[in-house]
Amino acid sequence: TDADFPVLIEEIKRRARAQGCDGLWGPLGFSTYFDYRLRLNGFENPPFPTEPANSEAQVALFEKAGFVPRKLFHSHEFDLSRGLRTWLKLLGGVSGASASAHRISVATADEVLEHENEIFQLTHGSFEDHFAYEPISPQMFRRLILEPLAPLMCERTSLLIRLPETDEI
Repeated sequence: TDADFPVLIEEIKRRARAQGCDGLWGPLGFSTYFDYRLRLNGFENPPFPTEPANSEAQVALFEKAGFVPRKLFHSHEFDLSRGLRTWLKLLGGVSGASASAHRISVATADEVLEHENEIFQLTHGSFEDHFAYEPISPQMFRRLILEPLAPLMCERTSLLIRLPETDEI
């Protein structure tokens, strides 16, 4: 709980000093998801899907414990479809692929679940060489990742891009 936080941090600091450490970095996990950072502002709006959802009070706890931001990340809202079409056009100039041939659509919850096999394979292929990646079964992927994530799909942040040759995602 938040009330236990100062005691926990002080114990962590004590143990770190006893091991010869002169500083701590955190919060940090071995996840390839989003638990390696905190949301620092914009609390008047809900977080983007998969972005940190901590509270402003939790940030204050870290500040009070002496933590300071070392790296900042920014999330921006923009016309995703137009931005991706521009990127695909630039990529097409390099690879010879036609940007207009890619089919871009809003990723609805139903579409995400309908294409779970392809999304599982893409995710596994993207992370399989990461030293901390622990593969899970397609069934666990659906239960732990897709089912919680699918309801968060929104037209401002969630798109499916299909390859022109095969219509694959």
